[in-house]
Amino acid sequence: MPERSDPDLSDHIAAAVAAAIARHAERFPPDTRPVVAVAYSGGVDSTALLHGVARCAPRGTFDAFAFHVNHGLAADADAWAAHCRDEAQRLGVAYDDVRVDVDPRAGSLEAEARRLRYDALVRLCMRHGCAILVTAHHADDQAETVLLNLLRGAGIGGLTAIARTRWLDDVLLLRPLLDVPRDVLRAAIESQGLAVVEDPSNEDRRFTRNALRHEVMPVLRRIVPTVAARLAQTAAHAVAAQTLLDEIGREDLAAMVEASSDIDDGLDVDRLRALSDVRAANALRVWLARHGLRPPSAASLREMLAQLRSSTPGPQLSLLHESRNLRIYRGRVSIEAVTGARPGIESLEWRGEPVLASKMWGGRLCFAPTGGEGFDASALRAGPLTLRGRQGGERMRVAADRPSRTLKNLYQERAIPSWRRERLPLVYLGEQLILVAGIGPNAAALRPAVAGGDRVELTWHGVDG
Repeated sequence: MPERSDPDLSDHIAAAVAAAIARHAERFPPDTRPVVAVAYSGGVDSTALLHGVARCAPRGTFDAFAFHVNHGLAADADAWAAHCRDEAQRLGVAYDDVRVDVDPRAGSLEAEARRLRYDALVRLCMRHGCAILVTAHHADDQAETVLLNLLRGAGIGGLTAIARTRWLDDVLLLRPLLDVPRDVLRAAIESQGLAVVEDPSNEDRRFTRNALRHEVMPVLRRIVPTVAARLAQTAAHAVAAQTLLDEIGREDLAAMVEASSDIDDGLDVDRLRALSDVRAANALRVWLARHGLRPPSAASLREMLAQLRSSTPGPQLSLLHESRNLRIYRGRVSIEAVTGARPGIESLEWRGEPVLASKMWGGRLCFAPTGGEGFDASALRAGPLTLRGRQGGERMRVAADRPSRTLKNLYQERAIPSWRRERLPLVYLGEQLILVAGIGPNAAALRPAVAGGDRVELTWHGVDG
C-alpha cells in the first residue's frame, strides 16, 4: 500500500481541492471521473497540494496525475525531477515530466519560464486526458501579486491578481489554495518531516517578487498583521470592478459592432468617438480581448484612441498591436493578421469529417449535414477541394434567382476592405467555384434537397472569426 501522510497535513487541503472541483462538476458528465493534474515542482507548496490530492483522489471523485516541468536552469534540476517522480510513486499518484529550454536572453527570464511551464503543462494534460489542472498558488502569492502589480502601476485588471479559475485551451486551471497562508503549508510539511525541493533562486532578491517576499512583506506584517488578507480583499474588490467594466464594455460594443460578414465584426468609429475617453478606452480593450488579444499598455491605448478619433482616419491608417493590425474601411475599424505574401493553392481531401483545417490559409472548412438545399456530399468526397486566391474577374451567384456578379462588387457591397480580400480563399470543387470566404456559397453549385439527405452545408472560418 502506498504510504499516506497524516490527516493534519492533508485533510484541509484535500477538502479545498474537492470543493474546488465540485464547484465545476457540472462541466463533466455525471458518469465520468475527471482526471486532475497537479503542477508539482517538489517545493513546499506543491508538495502540500500533491499530498492533499493524493488523500482526496481515492475517495472516488477523480483520478490524479502529477506533472513536473524541468526548466534545466539549475544544476540540481534533474535531481529535482527524480525526487518528484519518487514522491509521486510513493503516494501512488501517476507521474510524468517534461523538459523545456528557457532562452537565457529572454527579456524576463521569469516570464519566459512561466510561459513555457504552462505550455508544457497543457501538453501533458492533453497527452494524459486531464481535464483539470491544479496549482499550489496560496494566499501569500496572491498578496505579493497584488502588491507587485500595484507598484508596477497596473490598472484594475492587474489588481485582480491571481484568478481562482482560468481556461488554458481545453484545460480548466484551478487554484484551490488561494485562501491558505504559506506558513500553514510549510508548518504542515515540516511537522511530517517530508523532503522537499529548495530552489535557491527563490532567495535571489534581484527578482522583484523575491525582494517583496523577504524584505517588504515582513515589515508590512509587523505594521498590519493581516496584510495578506487585506491585499486579497483588494483583489476581490478589483475582480468585482473589472466584471462591471467588462459588462459596460460589452454593452457599448453592442451599439458599435455589427456583423459585416462571416469573417469579422467592425467597430463603428463615429460611435466610438461619441463615448468619453475612459469609456471608449474600456470598449476598445473589451473588443481587443474578444479577438484574443491582450490589452495594450495605457500609453498604447491612448495612442490608438487618438488616431482612431482623428478627423481624417482612412484606409492608410494601420495600428499594430501584437500580431494584428487595426485598419479602417468605410468608417469601421477591423482587425487583420500581420502576414506575409498571399497564400497559394492548397488541395484538401474531404472524407466526411466535420472540419478540415487549412495550414496555408490559416482557417478551417466546416461541413454540416442539411436536410435542405446544399452541396452534394458525394461530389465533395470525390474532390478535389482546392483553396485559391482571387485572380480577378471571378463571378458567382448569391442566390439561384439572381444573376451572377463579380467578386469585386460583392466584396464592396459587404464592406470587405481590399487588404482583407487577399487573405480570403476561394474554394473550388474541381474547376467550379463553390464558396467564397466572406461572402458565402455559390448558389450555382448548390443542389436541391433529396430524400435521405446527402446534402452538406459548407462554411469557412478564418483566424479572426
